[in-house]
Amino acid sequence: MPSFAFKFFKYQKEKLTPESLYGYVVDMSAFFEFISDKNHYSIKDMTMKDFESISEDDIEEYLSESETCNYYGEIRNRSIAAIRRRYAVLHTFYMFYYTNDLIKSIPILKVEQPKQPKLRTSVPSQEDAIELIRFIETGSLPTSRAAAYQESVRVRDTALAVLLICVGLKASECVNLNITNLHLEESYITIKNKKRSKDIYISKQTTFYLSRYLEKRLYKVPEYGHYDAFFLSLQGKRLSMDAVEDLIRKYSTALLDQTASMLLKITICYFVRIYIIAQKISTRQPSIQDVILILFSIISKQMPLSSKITNQKISSFMTKQNRK
Repeated sequence: MPSFAFKFFKYQKEKLTPESLYGYVVDMSAFFEFISDKNHYSIKDMTMKDFESISEDDIEEYLSESETCNYYGEIRNRSIAAIRRRYAVLHTFYMFYYTNDLIKSIPILKVEQPKQPKLRTSVPSQEDAIELIRFIETGSLPTSRAAAYQESVRVRDTALAVLLICVGLKASECVNLNITNLHLEESYITIKNKKRSKDIYISKQTTFYLSRYLEKRLYKVPEYGHYDAFFLSLQGKRLSMDAVEDLIRKYSTALLDQTASMLLKITICYFVRIYIIAQKISTRQPSIQDVILILFSIISKQMPLSSKITNQKISSFMTKQNRK
């Protein structure tokens, strides 16, 4: 890494998580390695003047080279998301030095960011969504080994599925949920992130599923540093994002089809969040049947799917539904 780059990472250290900061280091190291190989000088010898001499053509070539990677001797295609992340990290790097008057131009602004192709996701029927929770709670996976594992985590997975499907939490919010964030007697949970925290009210049915798992969770002995985590793996550690995605994929594939895992991670979460906004207008708490009703209504295109859905539109929609 060039010596001038450490100023950027020192600044970002206070703003980013260790995982994100590590990703920035990896992506910028790849960029500097590409530039040094192209211009035949050592990365450590690279100066700010050399950095300013980088053109938009160099950046476009770097992004083009990033489309493939060498994975243990095998050439593989890198995902569009990974290339977009490299572009975003480089853009942040340039903007930092420009705003601090260390460079006079930003060549990356002349380079178009790689576009993420739009994925068409299918949406389940209301019966499918209800059946998925029932399957996790009472059903069995196809193989005996998977069924035995399912039995040991059935209560945990049911509680997690209810939070994802009925409450509309993101997978990351479920993973970061702590025992101290649960206020089951008052029927709400607190979701925290770096910027703020918010309280989400839950129904009696959701409270039941969470209470049932909490009773089992309190008897588990977690690993060091994972004492407050609500969702634990069998190893006593906080459940990871990969584990949640595998869990969703495993159950939805067994019950529905191959497209269900993508649906549950993106579509349902988006729809239910619209419903939660609507509940700020309505006085009653959401139940599983209420959530499925709103999903089915949106799916049936009774309510327009727009990124700029206003509270007035939601209020109008909820009024029509209550009249029915």
